[in-house]
Amino acid sequence: MRKKTINDLRRDVDSGAKRLRIAATCPGVSKATSAPGVDDAGAPELTPDARRNYFDHRDGIATADKMIRGMQDYIKEQCLN
Repeated sequence: MRKKTINDLRRDVDSGAKRLRIAATCPGVSKATSAPGVDDAGAPELTPDARRNYFDHRDGIATADKMIRGMQDYIKEQCLN
């Protein structure tokens, strides 16, 4: 996703023009016994798939960061000297 696209989406979510959907569950609440608007739910949690995806993305970011730093070091040592 391009930086402009990400910034546009962020702005739309912040303004309320678009909604951000998070796949989450609320443990401790059964659908049969919970009433709308009642604040008796446990803390929302990411679903296992969303949690795994989050950490996969974080790992990807860390890998990309290491690669970029390595390329920058190479350029500084080999190309700028």
